[in-house]
Amino acid sequence: MTAAPSRDGPFQTRQQAAAAFADWLSGPRGSIPATATQFAAEALTDTLDVLGVPLGAFDHAVIFELAELDPLTVAIVMSWLNRAARDQPRP
Repeated sequence: MTAAPSRDGPFQTRQQAAAAFADWLSGPRGSIPATATQFAAEALTDTLDVLGVPLGAFDHAVIFELAELDPLTVAIVMSWLNRAARDQPRP
């Protein structure tokens, strides 16, 4: 049996990324269903918030535009942010 791919990446193919985020791409469980775009936008906003990135109104508009593109694209962007934050030296 093959282990599920890590969400940390890096990813070599779209299929590899989709497998790593398969559960995330299926949307929230046990909550009021939201559109895929809404779910992806909220997830990206949450990631940026955890990383301490301040966001303005236009930033939120761009996040929503990104989320409309493709939920997997948003997942990959979040993995980049998390990898970058993880790889930064701690003071």
